[in-house]
Amino acid sequence: MRPGAARVLVADASASMRGVIRGVLLDVGFEHVDEATDGLTAFERFCAGAYDVVVTDWYMPRGNGLQLLRAIRHGVERSDTPVLVLTGGVSATHASEALEAGANGFVKKPIISPALSEAMLRIVAALPLVPRGQS
Repeated sequence: MRPGAARVLVADASASMRGVIRGVLLDVGFEHVDEATDGLTAFERFCAGAYDVVVTDWYMPRGNGLQLLRAIRHGVERSDTPVLVLTGGVSATHASEALEAGANGFVKKPIISPALSEAMLRIVAALPLVPRGQS
């Protein structure tokens, strides 16, 4: 799938960080980027939409990134949707917990554009050619 066809949901409590992430994604060709400010809103939007990739911060109110990841992986339609987890925490435990819970990647904050771009392009390259919700 090409980045422009992929629908991405970005979940982060910080408006400025969502803007940075959106900017990086737009720079590498993603055109459809939706945002959520907390874990619960992100999960509700995920369940209501047909997203191809979810990018989530670890630290958010009303459900952190790990809780969002676990909710997506357990018992919902499209549970195989790729999830990229971001965190400003320096703990290796976060990375291992996220990967064990089924994350498709892990990027440390502050966001370094090449790391996010490379992770997202790798994830999208592995997606089916037809975006979710279109057949």
